[in-house]
Amino acid sequence: MNTEPNPTRIRGVREIIDKYRTWFVDAYGVLHDGSAAFPGVIEALGRVRQAGARIVVVTNSAQRIDAVAARLGNAGIAGDAYDHIMSSGELSWRHLQAANASSTALPKLFVIREDNGPFWLADLPNPIVERVTDADLILVASMPHRTEEAARSSDLMSILEAGIAARVPMVVADSDETYPHNGLIRLGPGWAAWRYIELGGEVIEFGKPYAPIFEAASALCGADAGNIIMIGDNLATDIAGACRMGFASLLVLNGGVHGGLSQADLAKAARRNGAWPSYIAPGFIW
Repeated sequence: MNTEPNPTRIRGVREIIDKYRTWFVDAYGVLHDGSAAFPGVIEALGRVRQAGARIVVVTNSAQRIDAVAARLGNAGIAGDAYDHIMSSGELSWRHLQAANASSTALPKLFVIREDNGPFWLADLPNPIVERVTDADLILVASMPHRTEEAARSSDLMSILEAGIAARVPMVVADSDETYPHNGLIRLGPGWAAWRYIELGGEVIEFGKPYAPIFEAASALCGADAGNIIMIGDNLATDIAGACRMGFASLLVLNGGVHGGLSQADLAKAARRNGAWPSYIAPGFIW
């Protein structure tokens, strides 16, 4: 007998608009693809807000709130389309600021990043070291490798092993192992986090699927779990996090991490992640 959950297939969010008063909505893969809003997204945001629901953009972006808002604006999603933003990067920044305030000497950072990484790195007063063995913290701010093959063939694994040997904790500004960008699926900082955990390292994370980002988002609007739905494209982060927190969830398939999967493969992925959405829709559309 099959006792696995059976997600409800819906054509658009109009079918569930009366069920939830607070909508947590992912950014990449749900609202936009890194450059432009997906078709129907702006209308859906407007209709949800017109119905009296609150919208919080809950994203694993390594950027702080103001930079996330700017990216949304560049994608055509204005600030009046949602109520709040909470990002993994914002919480990582706050954690580092708190660590600086509580230390007699600023913690030394070894930074893993692509190019210059998120904007806020330039504002950190912490010393940046060239050798991981000299660091007090490893900060994975962004992923310099686009694929797993590229990451494994680089010096990243030897850096992680050296960090383990030196017992250096890792702070991860973005928990996504993969994410959609301009129609492609790219490797995210969360991949480095999982490798570090597998090697026995200590990892500090704030983003989905972990509780801190959901708790911070809930605090912005005083929401309780029974009235929240999480809309995402990633079973391992958005949907798994919602399940852990006791939220309803909606998995969207257009342009996201699981968009090309068959129904059978989608069920396998849900089973593997222990993350069954309440609903499945073609996209965040009305």
